[in-house]
Amino acid sequence: MSRILTIAEMTFIEAVRDKILYSILVFALALIGSSAVLVTLSVGGEGRIAKDLGLACITLFGVFIGVFIGTNLVSREIERRTIYSLLSKPVRRAEFLAGKFLGLGLTLAVNLGVMAIGLIILAWALEDHWTPRILLAVGFALLELLILTAIAILFSTFST
Repeated sequence: MSRILTIAEMTFIEAVRDKILYSILVFALALIGSSAVLVTLSVGGEGRIAKDLGLACITLFGVFIGVFIGTNLVSREIERRTIYSLLSKPVRRAEFLAGKFLGLGLTLAVNLGVMAIGLIILAWALEDHWTPRILLAVGFALLELLILTAIAILFSTFST
């Protein structure tokens, strides 16, 4: 189990160093913030519309993060030939893939948390309160993205 957690930690650090992650996160936060401008075009229900747009942005950009980083995880290791030195150690292939999945799952959870905080702040500014159901919706979005990430890692194992 410690080997899996070590690989997950290294995957998380590698994903945090990826510049595309930050550009996607900044763009997502900008779109969540711009939903406050779009709310002014509607009559009534401004808070609900902002929350709907924010949750849609969180899901959409979570998919981008999961697919862009998930498909490059294993293929990048193969191209750099670092997987050979790693698998020569007493690490099974299943442990390697589980560690990569957990690391990317942690990356997704952190990014979705940052986006959810931005959405909660926006909802609080528009409605003077926030609903805990936003966290429930983000939790289910994370579950959905973890399934998508597992599929992305599956395809990255046998294709580039």
